[in-house]
Amino acid sequence: MDPTKNARTRRPSRSGRSRAATGLTAALLGLVALTGCGDSGSGTHESTPSAPTSVTATGNVEVVVKNYTFTPTNVSIPVGATITWKFEDSVQHNVTASDQSFKSADLSSGQTFAMTFTKSGTFPYTCTIHPYMTGTITVR
Repeated sequence: MDPTKNARTRRPSRSGRSRAATGLTAALLGLVALTGCGDSGSGTHESTPSAPTSVTATGNVEVVVKNYTFTPTNVSIPVGATITWKFEDSVQHNVTASDQSFKSADLSSGQTFAMTFTKSGTFPYTCTIHPYMTGTITVR
């Protein structure tokens, strides 16, 4: 009997087809997992550090308003420094000091609010639209 003719006409058993499908599924899952682990081609893997929640600065600071969060949350600056809040959310937020010493309008993506602090103290603030958004400015 011709072995090549026999191989073409023989159908794999159901268990053989099941094993092949299982193997193919496992290979595809492995490929999908590997594509999420790629790098930019530099040969090194860099992780993106998370933004600091507290910053002590010697000058002006930018606070980003994004994803319903002020980043950094706590800022320490010298008297005379300016904090600029940069709004990057599509929804509106504001910056309002607990003692009402400063208050921005309701702002959204692409807008900024700046405040120069001329006296020392601690200034907790919030977004009055989303009261769970809080931060603190410490002026020294």
